[in-house]
Amino acid sequence: MQIRLSTVLQLFDGYRRRPIRMNEASFLVNHSPVIPVYKQNGYFVFTNLSPGPTRIDVLSSLFLPETLEFDVSGEPGVYPVFYRVLNPGRAYPYGTAPTAICGRFIKNGDPATHERILFYIPETQELLKVAQDDLEEGSKRIKLFSSRQTWRLQLPGKFIIADKDDKKREICLIAGMHDSENTYPLDEALRFSHPRATPLIELMEFHTAADGSFFMAVPERYETQRRAELEMPSVEKSWQVEIVHGRETNVGELRVES
Repeated sequence: MQIRLSTVLQLFDGYRRRPIRMNEASFLVNHSPVIPVYKQNGYFVFTNLSPGPTRIDVLSSLFLPETLEFDVSGEPGVYPVFYRVLNPGRAYPYGTAPTAICGRFIKNGDPATHERILFYIPETQELLKVAQDDLEEGSKRIKLFSSRQTWRLQLPGKFIIADKDDKKREICLIAGMHDSENTYPLDEALRFSHPRATPLIELMEFHTAADGSFFMAVPERYETQRRAELEMPSVEKSWQVEIVHGRETNVGELRVES
C-alpha cells in the first residue's frame, strides 16, 4: 500500500512548555478514531486521509480538547503542518495548587456552548515589540525585540499583535525560535502591516464546554497576582479578571448579548 502523507501536527504542553508525549493524546478524524505515527518532539503524522474537508479532534485526559479543521490535499507531497499548544485540565499533574480561573459564559440567555475564548495578560513581564520598519501584509517572518531572554517565551505559541489601529489587531502563531537577527517564523502570513514598536501579547485559547462552563490554568511562569483579560471574539466582548498565584478564581456567570 502506498503511503501518502496527509498532515503533521506538533503538540506542546502549554503549562510546562514541552512536547506532548505519545500516550498523552488520542485523535478523532471526522469523528472516527485514528492512531497517527508519533515522532520525537511532539510530532503526530497522519497518512492516507481522504482528500477534502477534514476535522481532527485532539483528546486527552490531561489537557483540554483541541479541534483543527482544514482541507486534505490529494496531491502527493502536499500537506499542512500545524502547531498547537494544549491547555491543561483539572486532571493535569500540577504538583502544587495551580493559578486558575473558572466560570460560565451565557450568550443570549443560553449557555455559550463550545465558544472560543481568548485569555491574555496585557501587563506581561515578557515585553515583545516589532523591531522592523518593513513588516508588511503577507509577511511570514517577524523581527522582534524582547525585554527579557527569549528562551522564556512559549514557542511555538500564539500572540496578539496589539496594533494601535484596532482594525489591524490580529493573532499570529510564532512557529519556532529566532535566527541570528531575532527574526521568527510565522505559521501563516500576516493580514496587515504593523509599525515598529507594536507590542505582542502572549495569548492562550480555549473553548467552553457544552454547558458554557470553562476552566483555565495559567502557565506556572506567571508568579504574581495579575489582571487578565477574557475575550469572546464572536461578539467582540472582553472582561477583566483578577488572578492570584496558587489559587483558583471563580468568576461566576459572564453574560453577553450578540
